[in-house]
Amino acid sequence: MQNAVSVCLIWGKEHEARGVFKPTEGLAYVHESPRAGGGYIFPYHQIETADLGLTEKVRLTTWLIDQRQGGVAQPRVTEEMVDSLKNQSPLKVQEREDRLLRFMAEKSERVGARVDISAGTPAEQEAFAWSESVTPEELSYFLRGLEEKGFIGKRGTRTDRLLCVVTLDGYKRIGL
Repeated sequence: MQNAVSVCLIWGKEHEARGVFKPTEGLAYVHESPRAGGGYIFPYHQIETADLGLTEKVRLTTWLIDQRQGGVAQPRVTEEMVDSLKNQSPLKVQEREDRLLRFMAEKSERVGARVDISAGTPAEQEAFAWSESVTPEELSYFLRGLEEKGFIGKRGTRTDRLLCVVTLDGYKRIGL
């Protein structure tokens, strides 16, 4: 099937989606949404995400990232999984900060490489996803904290670019 521009069913952000047919599951859409941290499969018989509150959207995004980290390239969203989110606890602030640091380390092409998480970039959307941040101020708060602790350095050649580099202490913090 053909790729098309779609809207993330979780966050409402534009992204690329493609339909796939699986003989045992029928038609589903693979959504490649940076705001959801990457690809996920959503059944054609849509689960109602319009009823999800902000907390559930954040938890769903965290679940998707954890699935991908566990080796599932395109996790499948099910009604049962969405229902189970209501009983999950939010991440602790320290976990959110460490996840953001891990994201930047994984996004770096090599040790010492800068990661561009400027406003409006897919990487910025992924940074929101990994840190469970909802607003730009919240993401900035985590970035400031990481910088103050010496885990990242922020560099930029212009004021509209946000280029971050994970420091050696940052790599040590997350065990890499």
